[in-house]
Formats: sequence, C-alpha cells, structure tokens
Amino acid sequence: MPEEIKIIALAIAFFAPFSWAITYLIDGVCKQKSRIFILILMLAASIVYFMTYMKFQGHLEVYTFLFPLHAALVIVLFPLLYLYILSLTSEKNLSYRKILPHFIPAVIFFLFFVLYEKVMLNSEDDRLFIRYILELTYDAEASSILKLGKMVYSVGKTTFIVQSLIYVVFTIIKMKEYYRKKQNLFAENANNQLNWMKMLAVFFVFMMLAHLVIHILNNSQVLNNDLLIVVSYTLFASFFWILGLNVFMQEEVFDPVMVSETETFEEEVKINKEELEKYLLDEKPYLNPEISVYDFCYKFQTNRTYLSDAINKGFGLNFRGLINQYRVREAVSLIDNYKKLNLDITLENIAGKSGFSSYSSFLRVFKSELGITPNEYLRNKIIDDNENK
Repeated sequence: MPEEIKIIALAIAFFAPFSWAITYLIDGVCKQKSRIFILILMLAASIVYFMTYMKFQGHLEVYTFLFPLHAALVIVLFPLLYLYILSLTSEKNLSYRKILPHFIPAVIFFLFFVLYEKVMLNSEDDRLFIRYILELTYDAEASSILKLGKMVYSVGKTTFIVQSLIYVVFTIIKMKEYYRKKQNLFAENANNQLNWMKMLAVFFVFMMLAHLVIHILNNSQVLNNDLLIVVSYTLFASFFWILGLNVFMQEEVFDPVMVSETETFEEEVKINKEELEKYLLDEKPYLNPEISVYDFCYKFQTNRTYLSDAINKGFGLNFRGLINQYRVREAVSLIDNYKKLNLDITLENIAGKSGFSSYSSFLRVFKSELGITPNEYLRNKIIDDNENK
C-alpha cells in the first residue's frame, strides 16, 4: 500500500476532531452545558492522533516528550463521550462529584509517567524506553527500570480495553433510561429524539473494535500493518466528523433552570382531568412543537412527578401520548374543514399546523392513533363527500 495513503489516513484522523474543536471554540462552547465535554473530547482526540502520527512517522523526539500526556488522553476518550451523553440526557447539571471520578485512571497514569520519565530515567534512557515499548529494541537490552515502565504501559493498555467495554455498557444503559423517560417529558420532536445517536452507534461499535485490535496487538504488529492503519484511522476520522456535526446541530434537551424551578412547586396542587382538558382545548399548547411537561408544570404550578401522575390517572396515557392524541384530533379537524371549504390542502401543511415537528412523525403518529394513514383518511373523506352529494 502506498505510504501516502497511510499518511492521509493518519492526518485526517487528527484534522477531523481538531477542526470541530476549533469550530466549537469559535461558536461559543458556553452556549450549551453538555458541549464542553465534546470540546475536551475533540481536543484530546486531536492530541492522541497527532501523537500517533508522530509515532508512525518516526518522530520519536516529539512522541517521547509528550508520551505522559498521550498515555492519559487515550484513557479519557470513552469517559468524555459518556459524560456528554450523560449531561445531554440529565435534567440537572452534572456535579463535580459525578464528573471527576471518570478522570482518576488518566490522572494516575499521567502522574506516573511524568515521574517515571523525569525522575527515574535520564534523557538517554527516556528515549530508550520509548523505543522499548514500541518494540524497536529487544527485551535482552532492557534494564529492570525499563521493564517496570513497559509493565505499567501494558497495564494502561489493559485499562483502556476494560474501560472502553464498561463505558459502552454505561452508555447503553443511560440511553435506554432516557428513551423510557422521554415519553413522560416531551412531545416528539427531532431535538429530544436523539435519533442520530442510534446511527452513530454503528460507527461507535466499529471504532471501538478498531481501538481494541490496535491495543491488543503488539506495537510492532500495528506498525507493520498498513491496511489496519488506513482502515482504522479513516474510521476514527469518520466517527469524529459525524459526531462533531451532530453535536453542533444538537440543542440542549433540558433547561436546568426550568427543571429546578418546577421542582419548587407544591406536589399537592390538585389537578383533575377537566382542568387539563380545558387547558388543552382553550389554549392548544400541543400546537407548540417544543412543548414539554415542564410547560404544563408552570401552568398548573406543580412538579413533574405529580403532573405526570395526574395525566396518567386522568387519561391513561403518558405525556407524549396525550399530546399526540390532541395533535391528531387537530389534524383531522383541519382536513375536514379544508375539504368542507374546498380549499387546496397538503398533508405537510396539516402536519405543521397540528404541532408536529416533522412530516414523518405526523404520518407515524396518525397511523398509530387512527389505524389508517393521513392519505387514506383524505381519500375516504373525498369518497364520503362525493357519495353525499
């Protein structure tokens, strides 16, 4: 395989996360609480892949100098991605108590290798150590102090492998929890659906497998396998580019200020089905594509738990089901009125006027509620009107 292809693969693995890190800094990372984790992730990935490029291209002076940083940053990649998902799907801001423990392994390895390289090794042994862990020198040439460093380096690789698997499980659990919870919190819209994460999960699995293969193999095996390098680092670049693009377009799911304020409302504010129906019929809050249970909490001055319980007991539905029911009723009413007045009608227009954030959601919910598609309902309406003439 031509050397240029390998160089390009290594280069784009660096530029993909680096370009998004710069974009977030220019756009303003403080706009969203969860984006700070992705900014740090992109910067960390940039340094990791820059160091990898230095290693594969034989620039061992740079690699040696920054090795402690590289050893630490590799270990924080998966925790940072998990923290972004945790922050995005949490109703409140994450406390430092929840954040800091995820960085403990990285800090430990960073401090060890700083002390190891700067205190236990001289400059010549430092360079020899890097050659030793990259398997550019033989075990017989290594002193006991170098073998100690390689042993800790191997522990770091094992830590990365185990940690990556653990964080995959954590991420799956968190996303399942969120998908269950959102039915009681939001009407359906693209921002809170997080469907892009399902697509990205495919890239994530392949990226994790590539990382695992690279860390399981010996360094010499990786250095001599151009195909593995090209495929793996092209995959890494693709993953970070798609991740960066979707995070850039993703807005915060929760407003922590609103959530905190609604928690101060009294639990025992009595809300009955008639009050909820009157609010829905008179003010039609379901026409707002961004409506959430917290808007209802403000209206009735009660907290989320009590309101969700009132909706469930009064209607036998969760919040999303209730909103969808009224949106479909609105859509049916609009279709009937448009046909009665002989006005031109498009279902896309009906979807928007009924509060749906997307046409695809409208089609799916309409079919779920009435058992027929909007087109079928419209055709039946035309047939009935013709028969009644």
